[in-house]
Amino acid sequence: MPQPQEIQPRHAWLPALLPASARSFRVDDAELAATLEATGGDAADVEIAPVGRLRGGATWTLVPVGSGSGVEGLHRAGEAAVRLWHGGRVRAAAAAAARRLRRRGDEHIATWRWELGGEVRPARSRAPRASARLPFGAVVRSGPETPTVLDEVLAAVARDGGEPFRPGPAQARHSGVLLVDGPQALLRVALGPARVLLDAEAAALERIHSDGSSVLVSRVPATLARGREGLASWSLEQRLAGGRSPLDPSPALVEDEVAFLAALHGLAGGDPVQPSTAEDAQTLARAARLPAGGALEGAAAWADGLLDGLPRGWSHGDFFPGNLLVAGGRLAGVVDWQSAAPGELPFLDLLQLVAHRLRWAHDASHAEAVLAGLVPWARRGGDGSAAAYADAIGVEASPELLEALVVAYWLRRAAFDARVYPSRVTPRWRRRNLDPVLAGLAPDGRLAP
Repeated sequence: MPQPQEIQPRHAWLPALLPASARSFRVDDAELAATLEATGGDAADVEIAPVGRLRGGATWTLVPVGSGSGVEGLHRAGEAAVRLWHGGRVRAAAAAAARRLRRRGDEHIATWRWELGGEVRPARSRAPRASARLPFGAVVRSGPETPTVLDEVLAAVARDGGEPFRPGPAQARHSGVLLVDGPQALLRVALGPARVLLDAEAAALERIHSDGSSVLVSRVPATLARGREGLASWSLEQRLAGGRSPLDPSPALVEDEVAFLAALHGLAGGDPVQPSTAEDAQTLARAARLPAGGALEGAAAWADGLLDGLPRGWSHGDFFPGNLLVAGGRLAGVVDWQSAAPGELPFLDLLQLVAHRLRWAHDASHAEAVLAGLVPWARRGGDGSAAAYADAIGVEASPELLEALVVAYWLRRAAFDARVYPSRVTPRWRRRNLDPVLAGLAPDGRLAP
């Protein structure tokens, strides 16, 4: 059986529903088998398959319905219609699966609803959010009531985590990690390839707290405890104070953001150097099955020619308002360090922040934010935050350099998705993130807004 090592976000629900005592699995999905490290034998504690392909004989049965992928990337005007159509189909399919399990004599049948970015919760529980009533994914489970992998991890946290952890709802993150929110701490649980993200985050937090300046340390959570229980790895992280970052930031907040990014870029420890823009272009071309050469390769060559020699440093990797905490109008915290890495080009975190604020302000796709927002922004020479950041890291940010960084940023984000989360590279993802930018690439490699 193929053993892909890519992270599968649609498996984020597993710790919440998988019995902790299960040791053998029978699944008909190669990616799920890889996540569970299943051998595919006939005897199994747990069988996971669509209801029409169940073979029976396992102690527990799990029937996944829907992918869990929701309205991410859609304009707000289309969200309600898509949720009504797709969420209704998932509910109907889950109800049909539950009826079929009852007809074959299964007991203790329960349906759990979930979606990426949302809660994993029993269908019978109260559902205050539309996403819980009309989910994009569901799992129908039968078999004896027993502690789950998440229950086992929570017991380990109570034993090893120091102060008592009071768990809130579990959320399936787009990274493939299950997040459990508590009043004083955050718990992350991962199975299979997604465990590498917990290791990456712990390494970044340790580096910052050992070598970072007060500008970083005061705004970055500390890892309180880590461990491995059965199939799952987990990490318990300090919860920081602060609320959601505003769409229209104050000058004081922008100043804090720039100071933080400059200090992060200068953090000690620069290995390894991240892929070049040309390497990102090759990754994207393979994933999207694009022909060799052409505008994509030309864009990468043009950008690399201008970016060669820029100082490399640490990057957060997903520096956008959703990962920033604000208190009293100032930057109070920066969370979700799973994509952090050393040896990165400067400005990419700042471009991510600018792009997301453009997206939120104009209800735009990522491609639209790049073409209609970042490219004109770069050709104007950026803004005050770009000038302050360039001065702080000792770089002269010309409009041409900023435009080359926009190309590098777009390629890095697309290539990262293609490399780490290949299931995201769908026709819809291409239409929303790839094709418009490819169409805007001129023969000389520059982007035409």
